[in-house]
Amino acid sequence: MSSTLAPSPATVSESAVLRPLLRRNAAVIQGTFATLWAVRFALVTGAWLESAAVALVAVGASVLAFRDTRGLQARTAFRTAAGRRFLRPVTIATVVQILASILLPMAVGMLGGEGLVMPTVALTISTFLIWFARPLALPAVAWVGGAWTVVAISLPLGASGATMVAATCAVASAALLVSTWCTARAATH
Repeated sequence: MSSTLAPSPATVSESAVLRPLLRRNAAVIQGTFATLWAVRFALVTGAWLESAAVALVAVGASVLAFRDTRGLQARTAFRTAAGRRFLRPVTIATVVQILASILLPMAVGMLGGEGLVMPTVALTISTFLIWFARPLALPAVAWVGGAWTVVAISLPLGASGATMVAATCAVASAALLVSTWCTARAATH
């Protein structure tokens, strides 16, 4: 393998290696979560064909993200001092988002807002996307997160029950799929 594909610790740079790797990994993770939200949507609505389409687009985005970053090794790059420094805020924000996705919906449910649990989970992820746009250096991801945040806050005003769950899942899946595609396209540039 050439040194451009498997960088030495001395050559790891944020723009040339770390950011494309982060984008590639983010595309795969976001695509996976878009698919999970689509499956949740199908459980409520029976729309399994739509869930399969989301999964296919997510796989396509992942293939695209890996195509031009082939040979770059995330494990090697992220274990360098520069890689750890670059990834630390992402790791912290991810842990905070996961905890928020667990604790906030629990609090909302315990306060009598059982119907607001799904939008609360969506809200924690959408606000994470707004922040995540910065290390990705992709303003489009922040716009997706911002639009999703507005919708997550607005949905309970016009829907309830299964309709709100379905709408929340559909919007979450669509937002994550758009973010996945933006991230995958950027991984190749």
